[in-house]
Amino acid sequence: MRFRVEVLGCKVNQYEAEQIKELLAQAGDEAREGEADLLVIHSCAVTAEAIRKLRQTVRRAAAANPQATIFVSGCAARSGLLDAELPAFKYIEPGEGWLARLASSLSEYADLRFEPDDYSEDMLPLRRFSGHHRAFLKIQDGCDIGCSYCIVPSLRGRSRDKPLADILSEARGLVAAGHREIVVTGVSVGLYGKRSGVSLATVMEGLSQIAGLARLRLSSLHPSELNEELLDVWGRSRNMMPHIHLPLQSGDDRVLLRMKRNHNVEEYRRIVTKIRRTLPSATLFTDLIVGFAGETVEQFEHTRSAMREFQYNMAFIAMYSPRPGAVSARWKDDVPHEEKKRRLHELSSELQEMSLDHNQRLVGTELITLVEGYDRKAGYLSARTEGKLIVRFESDDPGLIGQFVTVRIDAAAPLSMEGSFVRLETPAHQQLSATRNR
Repeated sequence: MRFRVEVLGCKVNQYEAEQIKELLAQAGDEAREGEADLLVIHSCAVTAEAIRKLRQTVRRAAAANPQATIFVSGCAARSGLLDAELPAFKYIEPGEGWLARLASSLSEYADLRFEPDDYSEDMLPLRRFSGHHRAFLKIQDGCDIGCSYCIVPSLRGRSRDKPLADILSEARGLVAAGHREIVVTGVSVGLYGKRSGVSLATVMEGLSQIAGLARLRLSSLHPSELNEELLDVWGRSRNMMPHIHLPLQSGDDRVLLRMKRNHNVEEYRRIVTKIRRTLPSATLFTDLIVGFAGETVEQFEHTRSAMREFQYNMAFIAMYSPRPGAVSARWKDDVPHEEKKRRLHELSSELQEMSLDHNQRLVGTELITLVEGYDRKAGYLSARTEGKLIVRFESDDPGLIGQFVTVRIDAAAPLSMEGSFVRLETPAHQQLSATRNR
C-alpha cells in the first residue's frame, strides 16, 4: 500500500500530518510512502480560502488516480462543511480521539493493521519531522477562549495538555534525530497548564535546557497569556529566540469586544511595553482581521493606527469570512468584499513600509542564520535570523542547508533581506545568545 499525506493549514496541522505518517509507517511492510493508493489530506477550516484549497486538493487527487482511497482529516473533516459535488472521500471527524478513528478507518478500508498503543493517544510522539531542519512540537490541543469568529473550539474540544515528561522526551528525540530548532505549538498553546497546573514557563524552561537544542521558539500567544513568569524565562534563556507572535486582530476596542478577544488595546499596549523592556531585540509578529462584521471605516483606521504604533516586523492579515458554526456567522457580513480588499491593501502597504524600515537598519550588520533551503531566486539559499526574518544569500552549496551561518546584510527589501556569506557557525555558537537579550 503506497500512501501520501498532504497538509493544509497551521503548525498544529503540520505536526499532526507527521503523526499520520508516523502511524502509517508503524504498519510496517504493509505501507510505504509513494504515489499513492492511499491519500490522507489533513485539512484546515479557519477561512473560506482554506476550504477552497481543500476542495481543489480533493479534486486534483481524484483526477490523478481515480482508484486511490482518499481520507480527509483535520478541522474541515466534518459532514456539511464541504459540498456534495466532490469526488468520494472518507471523513475523519476532528476532535479528541481523531487519530484512533483514523487508524480504525484505515484498518477497515485500506486493510492496514496497527497495534493499539500506536494510536491510542492523539498526542502520539514523533521521532523526526520529515523534510525539515526545524521541528514542530505540539504540546496542547483544544481551545476554551471562544472568539466569536472562530469554529476551532467546536471542532477541537476543550483545552488539554501533553504531560511535561512526554514533551521533554519527545524533544530530546527530535534533537537526537538532527533537528536544530524546535517550535512549540498548540491550538491555543498559551492555555497550557490550565488544568494540569504545570505552567507554560516551566515547559519552556525545561526545553531550553536540552543539550544540543540550538533554537527554541514558541508559536502565537493570546495577549493575556504572555505573563511575567514566561517573559522572565524568555529573557534569561540561552536559546529561546527573540521572536514573539502576539495576535492583535483589531485595533478597535468595540470590535475586539464583538470578537470576544478578552483584551483591549490598552492591555495589549502594556504587554508590548513589557516585551520591549525584557526583550529589546525581539521581533514582533501579529495577526489582523479586516472587515469583521460591523467594522466601520473609523474602526479600521484604529487598527491601522495600532499597527503603526506597535511597529510589527510581520503581520498576517486576513479578510473576514463568516465560518459556519461560529457565533459571528449569525451576524450580517456587512462590509463589502471590495472594501475588505481595500482595507487589506492599506494594511499590507503599511506592513511593507514598516518591514523595509526595520530591515534597512540591519544593513551592514552580521546575523547568525539557520539555512532552510534553496531560495526562489536561482543560485541563492534562504535562511532565517534569530528573529525569524528571511535572509537570502548567494550560494549553491547544498551542504549549508541545515547549518548555522553568519550572513552580512547587504540590502533590505520589505519582508526580506539579502546578504553575503561570512562563515559557517557551530551550534555551540548559540551559547553566546545568553547575553543577547540583556
